[in-house]
Amino acid sequence: MEEIRRVVKSAGHRLVVLSFLRLVTLYAIAGAIGLFVALVVQRMFGLTWPWQTIFLSTGGAVVLAAIVTAVAQRKDTLGVARELDDRAGLRESLSTAMCVAKAEDPWSKVVVETARQRAAAVKVREAVPMEAPRLWPFALGSAAALALAWFVMPTWDVLKILEKQQVEAQKQQELVAARSEVEAATKKLDAILEKAKVEFKDEKTDEPADSAARAAELKNPEEVRRAAVKRLSDVADRLSDMKDSEKAQQMEALKDQLRQLRQTSDGPLHEFQRQLARGNFDQAKQELENLAKNMADGKMSPEDAAKAQKQLEDLAKQLEKLAGDKKELQEALEKQGLSKEQAQELMKKAASGNSEEIQKAMEAMKQLSPEQKQALMKQAMAQMKAAQQMQQMSDASKQMAEGMQAQKMDQQGAEGMQGMMAELSAAEQMSGEMQAAMAAMDEVNAQLAALGKCLGTGDGQDGDFGNPRIGEWSEGESQRQGSGSGGPGKGLGPSPEAAATDYAVKKDKAKVNTQEGPIIGSRLVWGEQVRGESRAAFSQAVEAGSEAASEALETKQVPRPYHNAVRQYFGTLTDKAGDKKDAKPAEKKDEKPAEDAKDSGGGK
Repeated sequence: MEEIRRVVKSAGHRLVVLSFLRLVTLYAIAGAIGLFVALVVQRMFGLTWPWQTIFLSTGGAVVLAAIVTAVAQRKDTLGVARELDDRAGLRESLSTAMCVAKAEDPWSKVVVETARQRAAAVKVREAVPMEAPRLWPFALGSAAALALAWFVMPTWDVLKILEKQQVEAQKQQELVAARSEVEAATKKLDAILEKAKVEFKDEKTDEPADSAARAAELKNPEEVRRAAVKRLSDVADRLSDMKDSEKAQQMEALKDQLRQLRQTSDGPLHEFQRQLARGNFDQAKQELENLAKNMADGKMSPEDAAKAQKQLEDLAKQLEKLAGDKKELQEALEKQGLSKEQAQELMKKAASGNSEEIQKAMEAMKQLSPEQKQALMKQAMAQMKAAQQMQQMSDASKQMAEGMQAQKMDQQGAEGMQGMMAELSAAEQMSGEMQAAMAAMDEVNAQLAALGKCLGTGDGQDGDFGNPRIGEWSEGESQRQGSGSGGPGKGLGPSPEAAATDYAVKKDKAKVNTQEGPIIGSRLVWGEQVRGESRAAFSQAVEAGSEAASEALETKQVPRPYHNAVRQYFGTLTDKAGDKKDAKPAEKKDEKPAEDAKDSGGGK
């Protein structure tokens, strides 16, 4: 019986494997059909499925299901013996022997012995060969059809689901790009604003004013860009206020006054004076430091020391004269409508530096608006502070000149130099802040222009400002407006063929010859009247009017009852024009020339 059990067991294992292969093939065909149906549904409705997970899950399910089914459907020992009898042509010898194995009768023993001998001669590999399942071509064909459909089948997207997902993915990409762009631009601008010492704080929260519109909290690229535009607009307003502030006017007034400095004489301070007159306070400070170092090291000759002392004295006189010159401020105040006495009074108040006194003086000027009063107050204070700076520079120059003894500088001169250094440092800091503010304004304008390009292009049909578009002409009627072009509606965008082109602006004054022509404007002025008569112009006007009247009479544009009145009126004018044309000009008497006309401020 040992030989019988051995061959039956081996045949049972091979039958289980064959069953597994058959089931795998069958389930693979079913799985391929299911995947094909899923692919059709996905491509038709534009769905998004995790195909990698689906493929792995389907393959695992096919194998697992085949194993479980093969094990569950495996035959028992007697069934395997019958299968082996059929395959090996043993005429149920093995199955019969297994049924009478425990019997003791002679027939049973003969059956068992015969089956044992046959089992020893059975070749299991030949009786139960490992063959491919009959359905394997169908499985291979199903897999090939699925692969072909995967690469060939188009996407219909009937429900527009895929299109919506693509649009959403594109928006997310644009959102990330917009956030990165705005963040980089914000960092660059913040670095410039830090130099200009400009900060934006919310009075309620004491946080940056743009914290409520941080790019990370916005979900739309257009909102990110609009928030950036809003912040840039606020920055531009603040920088514009700085440009018109009292400090900016003070710096401008100081530089204007220093430009009037003239080189006194050649000497060690020649470059210092030149840089001071040009408003380069940092370089002027460096030149002054070099002078102090040379004097401390004893490298300055007595002749150069004398020249430097003379230059300081002359510089002190010029600065003092410029500090006391209030003519420019007085003229500016008088141009704003103030009388000479009011301008002088306002300058006195400003010289005291008391803003309350200036405010009282402003309130007394009823002819000025509140905006004009505020502007005049800033201008007056700026001019006076600039004058105080120049006066302090003048005092420091005097101290330096008086403190220079031979080739050295005493305590008084050292204090004067420290005072000049302090004034130059303050002016340098103020000038640096103004320059940084101008640089920040340029950067703001550049960023606004870049954001304007992003927000100003796109789909603009039917007034859709949220998604503007530049397109071609298409038929339709609409009264709505849009920021794009093409399609029905009133488009405000550029032409599709328009292209941005670099350009430069050059201001130039052309030389022209003034010729006679019609009067296009006139203005009232105060002054003496220049006596004389314009005979030619009067004659030409009368002649033109007469011709027009004659034509009107001939074409019956004038009613019949008025013909005589028209002829009499133009006849009188013609006679006067003829008298003036024939009259000889009267001899002019010796008269004083007329004074220059003064502008009355009116217009006609």
